[in-house]
Amino acid sequence: MRYSSCVAIAALFAGASGTAAAQACGPGALALEARAVQPLPVTFGIEGALAGHADSLVLWSAEGEILTFSAPGVLVQSKLPDDMHPAGLAATPGGYRFIDRHSGREFLLDGNGGLTEVGRTPIADWERVDGAVWRSGGWTLALRDAVQLDFLVRRGADTLYRSARAATVKTIPRFHLSSAGDTLLLAEVGAPFTMLRLEPGGQVDTLAPALGGETPLIPADSLVRWRALPIVPIDCGLLVTLSDLTGDRRLLLRYALDGSLAKVTPLEAPLGLMTRVPGRESVLAARRAGSLELVWYDWRWIREPVGTN
Repeated sequence: MRYSSCVAIAALFAGASGTAAAQACGPGALALEARAVQPLPVTFGIEGALAGHADSLVLWSAEGEILTFSAPGVLVQSKLPDDMHPAGLAATPGGYRFIDRHSGREFLLDGNGGLTEVGRTPIADWERVDGAVWRSGGWTLALRDAVQLDFLVRRGADTLYRSARAATVKTIPRFHLSSAGDTLLLAEVGAPFTMLRLEPGGQVDTLAPALGGETPLIPADSLVRWRALPIVPIDCGLLVTLSDLTGDRRLLLRYALDGSLAKVTPLEAPLGLMTRVPGRESVLAARRAGSLELVWYDWRWIREPVGTN
C-alpha cells in the first residue's frame, strides 16, 4: 500500500459563475486529492464496494471473491462457494450480510469466514437482479423484468419505481443502485445516462440530463462505448463518472443538491468513483495504472477567482 503526497488530480469540480445553488455548500471548486493507494489482486474484478468508518472496506466480485480491508493495506481475501454471486452486501452486528443475485438466498458471513443462511428474498425466474441495497432491515432490489420488458426498483412487495416498457429484453435499461441516507440513487448504465433520485415519500426526481447542451459532450457515434458508474453522494451534491470503455477518457459530473448539473470535467485518467467513505470527506475510486488499484481521495473546497467559468 502506497501513501501519496496528497497531490490534487487534474480536475476541479467548479460551478459555473452565477449559479449560486451549485456553490451553496462550498466556496468554489471541489478538489480531489489522493491520500492512499491499494493495489488489487491481478484477477480481481470489482462488482461492488461497501465502505465503512476508519477506511474499512469490503469489495466483492461477480465470481464471489471477497476482499476485506480493516484499513488501507490490511487485506483479507476469501472466496464464496461457486454457486453464490452477491448482488449487494451490508454490514450487520453479526457480520456481512449478502444476497445472491440468482436465487435471492441471503447469507451471513461472519468474522471467521463462516456462512449461515438467514433468509430469502423472492425473485422470479424471469427477473434479473442488477443490484441490492440493505435499508431498514430489508433489501431493496434493482431488477430487469424479462416479461414486462422494464426495469424496476422493489422492496418486498412494493414497487418503488418502474421504467417505460422496452422493445426487447436486450433494450431494457440497466441502472446502478446506490443510496444517500433514505434516498435511493439510480444511474443509467448506458446512454442517455438518466440520473434519478427516489425519495422516501415516493417522489421520483430526474436530475438534469448528463448529455445536455448545444455542444455534445460525447459524439453520437461514440455513445455505445460509454458507461456510467454509480452515483456517489457528497455533502454538497452528487458525483458521477462516465467512462469510455475503449480508452482513458472520463467525464466527471457534479450535480448540485437541486439536481442541476453544476460542472462536467473531462479527464484523461483511467479512474472511476465508486462510493463515499462514511464519516469523512473522502471518496473511493478504482484506477487502472497497469493493474487495478484502489485510491482513497479526500475532497476539499477551494476558492476561485471571481468570474471563473
